[in-house]
Amino acid sequence: MSGALVTGFSASVGVDLTARAQYQEALRQYNQNQRIIAEKQSLLNDAAYRQYYAAIVVAKRNPDPVARAQAEADAAKQLTSQLSGPAADASNPFPSAPAPVPLPTGTSISNQAAALVGTNAAAQGLFATGTPTVAGETRAALLMAAGDVATAAML
Repeated sequence: MSGALVTGFSASVGVDLTARAQYQEALRQYNQNQRIIAEKQSLLNDAAYRQYYAAIVVAKRNPDPVARAQAEADAAKQLTSQLSGPAADASNPFPSAPAPVPLPTGTSISNQAAALVGTNAAAQGLFATGTPTVAGETRAALLMAAGDVATAAML
């Protein structure tokens, strides 16, 4: 074996808790404003319908069919002009979400151990001097046998 290999990975994650809390508060305020707007629209629509029905009752008492039809049409026009519409919430925009936290960045740790060992390091006394190197099919068999011997020693 010619060298040692050491690798690593470092990652960091950040969350902006202040921005998240501000967004939650803005969302709570938005929902509260939406409920108030909906209630006001409901009350305004109820009042508009009541005025419409009152105008229709008055129009029904008119004996002249043309005048009665004109009074009913005027009541309908007044109702449509008094009903609250989508523009009632134009000043209450949905709050924007905070900017997403950037993805964690990884930094590779240098292989410092491999730099300490030369590419052609000696066998460190594991084999007698002049022993031929193990290669090919014998290498796999020797590694397997060494694993078996180590397992047997542990047992």
